[in-house]
Parts: sequence; structure tokens; C-alpha cells
Amino acid sequence: MGEHTFGSGLSVEEEPSTPMEKVVDFDELTAGSRLMRLCAVAELDRSKDFEYDGYTSTSGFLIHRCGMSVGEATREVFVARSLDQMGYSVKSAFAGHISLTQLELLAHARARHPDEFAADEATLVDSVSGLTVAQTRQAVDYWTQAHDQAPESEQDEPVPSRAYGVEDVAGPVASRRRLGSPGR
Repeated sequence: MGEHTFGSGLSVEEEPSTPMEKVVDFDELTAGSRLMRLCAVAELDRSKDFEYDGYTSTSGFLIHRCGMSVGEATREVFVARSLDQMGYSVKSAFAGHISLTQLELLAHARARHPDEFAADEATLVDSVSGLTVAQTRQAVDYWTQAHDQAPESEQDEPVPSRAYGVEDVAGPVASRRRLGSPGR
């Protein structure tokens, strides 16, 4: 996967010659603009300047003034609020090493395990750099699942069956039969 940066503006001398080059150039410009917008949304969210105009939330402002859907505004605010705690990820996105979709996936991982993400951020970002979004999702899911599992000392003991003396090994139907309950 090629490395892209967001700093490549179009000039008259460097006009793309093929439609593919045009698409890539516009994609880079769009991604760079969206990342700058995320930073501006984060600043707006911190300052609460939208309250002066009667908006109750950053999402409400984005929905009304920017024409976003509820889902899009919610995602935008979620990622924007995560940027302050994701310095290495943001720098990598600005440098073009990871996409904005990858940045959003990493933001979800950070929200789920903030302390672990802070410790592993650089390694995680470097490991997903150059991967597709599907591959990134798998890597982030794997990382998240590894941190979801509690250490053996913290795991709860198995909950005994509610039916005294009945082990529910074969499932609820077998348990009902053992208890003399009619099946369905």
C-alpha cells in the first residue's frame, strides 16, 4: 500500500495526468480536510461556543449547521473527543500512515480500554499502518479481545445451576427432562 501525505496541494504545474491520479489527489485533500475538521470539532466541543447560538450539544450544532445525519455527527464528535488522548495516532493520520477510518477504529479501541491503549498506542498504530480497513478491524478486535479477558485471578467462579443438583451440560432441554418438566 502506498504512503500518502495530506500536504500535497494541486498546482498548475503538477496537474494530475490520469483519472486515477486525480482520484488519489482529491482523496488525500478530502482526508486532510476531514482531519482538520475533526480537530476543529474537538476545539468547538471543548469551548462550548455553540451554546451562544442556542445549541445544546456539539452534535446538535453539526446536525443543524453542517447538515450531518445524527449518526455522522455522533461519530464525528466521538472521534474528535478522542483526539486529545491519541497523539501518536493523530500524527500518523496527518502523515498519511493510517486512514481516518483506521483512526476511528483505534478511537473505539481506546474508548474500550483507555489505559491499555495509552501503553500500546504506538505499537498498535504501527502494526495497522499499511493494512486495509478489514485487516485493521481484525487486528483491533484481536487487541481488544486480549484486553477484555480478565486475568485468571479476577475471573468469576462459574455460577451454579438454579436447579439444585442439576448440571446444565447438555443444555436447557436436557435439564428440563431431568427435572421432569415437559419439553416444548
